[in-house]
Amino acid sequence: MNEDNIVVVKNLEKKYKSGTHAVKGINFDVKKGEIFGMLGPNGAGKTTTLQMMGTLLNITSGEIKIIGYDVASDSNQVRENIGFALQEAGLDSLSTVRELITFHVKLFGFRGPEIEERVEQSLSLLDLHQYSDQMIPELSGGTQRRLDLAVSLVHDPKLLILDEPTTGLSFYDVHKLMDVIQRLVDKGNSVVVIEHNLDVIRCSDWII
Repeated sequence: MNEDNIVVVKNLEKKYKSGTHAVKGINFDVKKGEIFGMLGPNGAGKTTTLQMMGTLLNITSGEIKIIGYDVASDSNQVRENIGFALQEAGLDSLSTVRELITFHVKLFGFRGPEIEERVEQSLSLLDLHQYSDQMIPELSGGTQRRLDLAVSLVHDPKLLILDEPTTGLSFYDVHKLMDVIQRLVDKGNSVVVIEHNLDVIRCSDWII
């Protein structure tokens, strides 16, 4: 594996028991500090590919390696190094913004003063301080999307996987997202994104 490659996908396939062949033999690499955009019509297998990368779906054949770890056999190590924001924000409706971020910080093993440091970083990164004590159902859809992204970044993942992150976002939220993505790649992180917003896709180093 090329040391510059954060992601290596080889001959990847996903076939369901129903006979549906969702992904057929795709290949691509993502290098350190790259934004990799995925375009295609509904049903092309984009989300299925991201779910296999994120260890949410089993691979039928082929392989995915992330930072040298095999997604099929090293799933725990893969999860420690990726952040994943799905199309729909999966947030706990019984938590405040701060409580949810704190929970995820602790989930990744941070302890002591580092917990509060990570929470404050996440609130600042996505401009969420003013909502920190609000219950999640009280937030707008766009703010919930920003919170979902903040949660996916609490452990400073080397790879961020985004599935249509601008869905339901306002003009302000879209540009905040683009700013965050740019700051991540400036630090050497990599991003794989499915997106229909051409302003976001134009930022990509590679598009398939």
